[in-house]
Amino acid sequence: MTERKSFGLALIIWFFFGGFGGHRIYVQEKASVILWYWLAAIFTLSIICWIDLFRLKSMIRTSYEEEVMRERALRA
Repeated sequence: MTERKSFGLALIIWFFFGGFGGHRIYVQEKASVILWYWLAAIFTLSIICWIDLFRLKSMIRTSYEEEVMRERALRA
């Protein structure tokens, strides 16, 4: 069964490891996306890290919904 990720834990991870994409790894982003995240963070002077702070809750919700849909497809 799929468990929903904790928003509080995601915030803590963002605070300490946001510049490295730690929160995205927690939410289950693909490794290739993390490389692009690092490049974008470098070239935007970490503005993208702050944008992710406001998008974090929707990122968790989207990840959870995708996992639920994947589980339903496997059961059918």
